[in-house]
Order: sequence, then structure tokens, then C-alpha cells
Amino acid sequence: MTIKFLGSNEKKEQFFKEFEMTTHLAEFYERQGRSAELFQLLIEDGQLRPALDAASKSHTRSHEHEIETAFNLLHVQKLFWEQSTELGPSIFPSDWKDTLPHSLVSASADWNAVSRILNLVKKGQMCGALAEVQNEIIKECLCLYIVLFLPDYIQHTTSISDLPIEIIKVVVALAQKLSSGNFYHEDHASKHDRMSADTRTNQASSAVTRAISILHSNQAYLTVGFGLENLLFHRIGKEWQDRSSLSSLLGQYEFSVLLGSEVNKNFLRAMRRNIGYCLGPEVSFNYMGDQLHELRMARQAVESFHQIRAAISESNENILHNNLRSFLRSFDTINLYSLSEFHAVTTSFEYIATFLLYARRPVQSIVLPHSWTILHLVPIIQLSSPKLAVSSQAERSRYTKHLLELVNHFSELLNYLDKSADKNFEFSCNGRRLPSSTILQRRNVELLAVIALNMGSERTLDENFAKIWDAIKAVFALRSSPVYFQHQSKFEQFVHTFVPSFNSYNGYNGKDWLAIIEFEDEQSHTGSMRQILDRGASRCRLQDVLSANSLDNTRRAVSANDLSASPFCESSYTEAQGKIISPYLNLVATCVPKVLSFSSTIRIRALFLTDVASLQFTLDAITQKLHQYRKVLSDLFADPTLSPSRLEALQEPWNAFTSHESTVAQLRLPWSTDHLRTQQWWFDPTELETALARDLEELRSIQEQLDMLEIE
Repeated sequence: MTIKFLGSNEKKEQFFKEFEMTTHLAEFYERQGRSAELFQLLIEDGQLRPALDAASKSHTRSHEHEIETAFNLLHVQKLFWEQSTELGPSIFPSDWKDTLPHSLVSASADWNAVSRILNLVKKGQMCGALAEVQNEIIKECLCLYIVLFLPDYIQHTTSISDLPIEIIKVVVALAQKLSSGNFYHEDHASKHDRMSADTRTNQASSAVTRAISILHSNQAYLTVGFGLENLLFHRIGKEWQDRSSLSSLLGQYEFSVLLGSEVNKNFLRAMRRNIGYCLGPEVSFNYMGDQLHELRMARQAVESFHQIRAAISESNENILHNNLRSFLRSFDTINLYSLSEFHAVTTSFEYIATFLLYARRPVQSIVLPHSWTILHLVPIIQLSSPKLAVSSQAERSRYTKHLLELVNHFSELLNYLDKSADKNFEFSCNGRRLPSSTILQRRNVELLAVIALNMGSERTLDENFAKIWDAIKAVFALRSSPVYFQHQSKFEQFVHTFVPSFNSYNGYNGKDWLAIIEFEDEQSHTGSMRQILDRGASRCRLQDVLSANSLDNTRRAVSANDLSASPFCESSYTEAQGKIISPYLNLVATCVPKVLSFSSTIRIRALFLTDVASLQFTLDAITQKLHQYRKVLSDLFADPTLSPSRLEALQEPWNAFTSHESTVAQLRLPWSTDHLRTQQWWFDPTELETALARDLEELRSIQEQLDMLEIE
């Protein structure tokens, strides 16, 4: 009823936008016949299917690139998260059955091909079908899906010739494109970036942990790990000037943690070296005083966060408490533009908040978003000492004070960002501007809301709760906070609103929800905790969560850098394949000079694990075929009834055979590990890549000629 009194359509539209009334705004655009605005609104809200429906009702084919992107994203969502292979024309809105936009015709054909290829792969057959997919981005999605979700196809190949080197090469090439900065031609780049940004906000935490676990525990994916390492160290190397802010370095540190302890250790070493160099007397005069201060604070934040994780593992309370304070103080005097990649800051504060809520719990349950449980709580418990499971009253008091400090510091940061909203400040992710900051800003406020939800639901309120609640209410009132937070002054009202709002938020696409994590069996809940359950929070036992999300494989896994820790052929390759690849892994680990840049080393490793391995497999396959030809020809020449004319007819294939045999022997020698140990030319990855391309091309030519060779 109130909306009717708003006056003009312009005022109604402004009202809906200001209060984030997406459903009302969508209905308004639909009534007005404003298909373009409706499409853009639904895209920003993550509603891909309705967005395509809206575009189908527009007789103009505007936003064709965005329509194609939404179409591709919908397929990515169906493929990776719904595990559905019903792709292609079945996804089109009914209005488009006969009049598809031109850009979707080829995309539809490619996704249809993906569906056919996946059905072949599940039957153990592919036979070069990858060539059916023309779009490089869609092809990369297909290969990545096969590597992550259909590992049996890679692991259980029965012969060397069946090894899907092409798939592995596509995945490695994708990682190399990301690290080199050559993201396709500009038009493709914009589509790929939009797909990446949207997918990033749509990822389920379980999918993230699954991918990490597969990457670490299955040695078949070492090449993917190498590519990701290459990306990380490219950022801290060639892109240091653009990626040395506090928030960016925190994000890179978190990335290095996911890639394993060795990568994390090497990242810290590289960061310390770079910052030490910048602060040194030879270089520091090139920097302004505030730039040097920013570098010191960035180093302090990353080092303190690293020490917090180490202290949790070692149960060293003094180091833990000192570094908690040091981490928080590193933000006290930070420059606004050092916070551009604020999602990394939010992640680190979420991690610390999860630890403090777990460590100080006065009752045997806590309330957390599902994503926090999977990404933070499970690793914390698996990382921490058993001593942490039971805290004394004095220790709980210290943890509560730290929680108050965390709330105060994070509140000040959000207040700082809110006041800077008019200074052309933009949030970014991996160096690219976020298309929308709505989800990030909501996530920031929800971090404080989760803390309030836990502390305010205790049977006996902590003496510090009033201070914490006052600080959080001040953040709720900020103009950048979601509207429904802005009028929450009473805790009971906040609980009543927050739980269902969190669980139903469209931006999370049903992939995150609030849950009460119970540390004991058959707990009963009363008071506010009962209200949290009644308002829609789920409940689960901690033991069940730990069992379902075990990271034992991740903890035991070797880093991609630690090549000698485990034979590469174990469980990932057949014995024959392992015999070929293992010596090359040892060669790279022992011969590549330490002075070589990390980026070059990673590139060399990737080439040995893909192209050099492919070359050896091809050599072996051709050699096997040559042995078969030699036996056939030898038997024919040994025939006492062989006529002179028949002997002359066999001379041509014999000459071709001996020529190929000689060429293959000449090609095999330079690529033997014994020969390569005496050489240094392959330390240059560009020269190595050129030589591989040349020899692989010659081997393919020999294969084609052998296939055409006729012996009558």
C-alpha cells in the first residue's frame, strides 16, 4: 500500500533500488516492459534462468555478449554444482526455440558436444572428440570437469596411447594463461572475467574443499598444482608493484595455504625478500614515506596471521595472544587503497572469529554459517592441539577480550570504508574490479552478526556482551549495511530477522546457511538458541561434520614442490607410465639450478610433465609399431619362395621403415635423462618449448607415414 503513495515511476524505482527490494524492482521493470534493465538486474542478483527468460521476451537482441555469458554460466552451474550433463538446447527459453540469437548458436552446439563427450568419457571412450568443442573457454571447462570429477578416466587408462595428455595440456595451459596475463583476446577476456567473478560468488564451500583435497591427494594433478603455483609467484614477482598492498598480500597468503605447506613457506620467503629489498637503503629512496609504512603494515599483517595459524597448531597461547593483537594493530593506520581486495581481509577475520568462538565457548555448541564450518572450523580443529578443546575460565576470558578487540577493529574498518564511499574507491578481486560489492558488504556485516548471535545466545551473558552489541549496532546503522540490519536495535528482534534472512538470501544460491554445531550428542537448547533453531537454523554434530569433511589426505599430501617425497606413479598412473615420468621428475628436482627464477622452474616442470611425457609416450608407441613392421618384413624376406618382383615391391616399404627407425633413434637420444643431465640448454623454458614442439611435430609426421605404409 505504501508504494502506491511514492508518486512517479522514477521515485518508485529509486525506492526499490535504495532498499534493495530486488523482487519488487524486477516486477516493476517487467510491468514497464523494460527488458534490458530487468535482464541486468537479474544477472547482478545471480538469477541466471530468469535473466535468460527476460532476454527472450525482448525483441531486440541487445546485450548479446551478456546473454551468451549468462547462458554459459548457467551451463557451468549445471555441470559443476548440479552434476548434470543435460546441456545445450534444452536450456533455452521456449521463446527462443526458433529464433536463437546468433551468439548462442555456436555456444549451444559446443555445450551439446560437451554433453556427448562426457557420456563417452564415462564409458571410457573419447577418441579425439575434444576437437568438436570450438569455444576455448567451454573446452577449458570440459577439461577441468574431467580432471576434477572423472579422475577414473585418467587413472585407469589401459595403455599409454589412451593417456589423455590433451586434456591435461588444456588445464595446464589455462593456468599458464592466468599467470602470464594473456587472458585471450579482449572480447573473450571480458566474458571469461564475468564468468569467473560470478562463479566465485556462487561456489559451495564443499566444492572448494573437494577441489583442494583432489589437488593435494591425487598426484595425477601435479601439473595443475604447478600452474597454480606459477600464477601465485607470477603475482608476487612480475606484478609485485600492483599486488603488494596489505589486502592483496593477505589474499595471496591464503592462496598459498591452500596449495600446501611448501608453497606457503616459499611464498613467505619471497614476500620477505621483496619487502626487505624495498625497505633497504638501495631502493627505499624511490618510495614515499607512506608507501614504506604500508609495506611494513602489510608484512606485519601477513606475518601475524601466519603466526596465529602456527600458534593454533602448537597450542602456544603466548604467541597466539601476542600475534592476535599485532594482526589487529596492523590495520590501525592503513591507507584506504590498501584495502581494495577487502574480501581477503574479511576471510582472515572470519578465520580468527571462528577460532575465538570455538576456543571460548562456554556451552557445547556454537552457531556458524555452513561455509565457516567447512572452510575454517574443520581445518582449525584438525590443525589444533587437543588441549584447545577444553579451555579454563581464565583462558575463555582472554579469548572473549580478543573477540571484543576483533569486533572493535573490524567495526572501525567498516566505518572507514563507509565514510570513503564517495572517494571513487572500488573493491577488486585478483586485480579486477568487483562488478558489485553487495555480497561483500553483506558478508562483512554478517561476520559481526554471527559473533553477536553466539554471544547473545548464552545462558549467562558475558560482561563484555553489552560493549560488543553496541559496537555491532553502530555498524548495522551504516549506509553501506544491508537495509534490514539498519533498524535492529534489540537483540531479540535481530535474532528473529537475521536467521531466516541469511538462509534465504538469493546471492548465496542456497549454498550457505546458519547451523548450530553441537559438540555433544543429544543436546537440548533453550532461550535464544532455541529461537535460532525455530527461525530456521539447522543443527549438526561436530563429529559428523569432521567425518564428512576429512582433510586427512590434504594434511598428508606432498606439495607440488616436494617432487621426491612420493613416486609419481603411485595410484595415478599405470606402472609403464610411471617408469617414464618418474625419472623426469627426479631430473627436474635435482638438476634445475636454484638461481633460476621460480616462474621459469615451474614452467620447466609443467613442460616435462606434459610435452616431454607426451614425446616419450609417442616415441614408445612408434617404436612398438616399428618392431611389428620389422618382424613382418623379416618374415617376408625369409620366405624361400619370395619372387624377384615381390622382393622389389618390398624394397620401398623397407627403405621407409629403416629411415623412420633411424630418425626415431636420433630423436630419442637428446631426450634421455642421462643425456639431459649433461646439458644446460633446457634450463631456458622457451628453448625447451621450441625444441619439444619441433620434435613432436616430426614424430606426428612419422606416425602418419607409418599409418599409410602398405606392406602387400
